[in-house]
Amino acid sequence: MAATAAEVLAVRAEIMERTVELLERTKHGALARAAKARAEHLATVAAGVEGKVRYACSFYLIIFRYFFLSLRYASGEPISITRKADTKFLIM
Repeated sequence: MAATAAEVLAVRAEIMERTVELLERTKHGALARAAKARAEHLATVAAGVEGKVRYACSFYLIIFRYFFLSLRYASGEPISITRKADTKFLIM
């Protein structure tokens, strides 16, 4: 009976050792490094796209402001930078 218990404990220890090895490989192995690298790459791409969108939005907003003011100027309506109605489109 003692021999069987010793054998069972030895098998259990071996299973635990293999489980720890597997967990270490999962956490620090090639798959984990690849997933981390992909996540970092996607974060960099997202930051670049965000910068492009901000630039494009500010560019189109400036064009819209000048277009709006040119329409008002072409219509003959006086444009005054002291009037709040004329300056609300100039604020960035």
